[in-house]
Amino acid sequence: MQYLIIGNSVAAVHCVEAIRGADKEGPITIISDEESLNYSRPLLSYYLGGRVAEDRLGFRDEAFYQKHKVDLILGKKATGLDTKKRKVSLADGTRLTYDRLLLSVGGVPIVPSIDGLRHDTTGGFTFIQLQEAQRLIDYIERESIREAVVLGGGLIGLKAVEGLVERGLQVTVIELMDRILANTFDREASSIIEERLSTHGCTVITGDTIERAKTRGGKIRQLTLKSGMEISTSLLVIAVGVRPNLALVKGTPVETDRGIVVNQFMETNVPHVYAAGDCAQGLDFLSKENAVIAIWPVAARQGRVAGLNMSGSQTP
Repeated sequence: MQYLIIGNSVAAVHCVEAIRGADKEGPITIISDEESLNYSRPLLSYYLGGRVAEDRLGFRDEAFYQKHKVDLILGKKATGLDTKKRKVSLADGTRLTYDRLLLSVGGVPIVPSIDGLRHDTTGGFTFIQLQEAQRLIDYIERESIREAVVLGGGLIGLKAVEGLVERGLQVTVIELMDRILANTFDREASSIIEERLSTHGCTVITGDTIERAKTRGGKIRQLTLKSGMEISTSLLVIAVGVRPNLALVKGTPVETDRGIVVNQFMETNVPHVYAAGDCAQGLDFLSKENAVIAIWPVAARQGRVAGLNMSGSQTP
């Protein structure tokens, strides 16, 4: 049995452990478009803030892959999926076959359309991957940045704020809803956090968003909000949310909705193709409907369930 896993985060690691619990010898290959071994995404804010070094971000070391006989291929992007021939194409032209495939490709940041802001504008960042955090740190140090704007007052946005504050930056948070963490807390709880942020020099602006970015020499210099307020800054972190990464299954028979739709066994509508983690839309036992729940423990559990079923242990 040939197992192929696309992605190398928490769902993939738990999938490997589950497979090896039942199948000690079947070849396992992991493909990741990132260069790093693996890392805990919740720790990125501490890495940004200087509390955790890069070599402490990993949750499994190199010995893990050796012990579980995993062929780990880093820095290679999967660009094509042929479900009939059971093959995955990589950007360098390589084609890999599989008997069982796990898609654990995660999510991609949502970047709203902002007049004047292009993908190559200097000073604009997202914050969900290690390489993004590395580029952010390099920019702050190189340009001696002292203030920043974070668009988005959800979990990712506030994690970015935490790291920036620990680096000594003055941060302005802009949130479209009437309070920060509106999907998580009630008004009273949100106000407690807003008050605490203010003690760290943060300005919180709610019920507003960015309409235009003024640049000079390709660098962000000023942001204009929908309300008309103008904020001078050289650094903008966009953290308005994450959507499932569906690029690899586009144009294939794999069913998608908001994410890659899976059943209780984490299998898609295409036999032998599974999905887990932030890209998967699986059963929510509270609503009894399929939903994308992009949090660490759900990804770990989904990866384990996928691995059990990929290796023949039918487990819901």
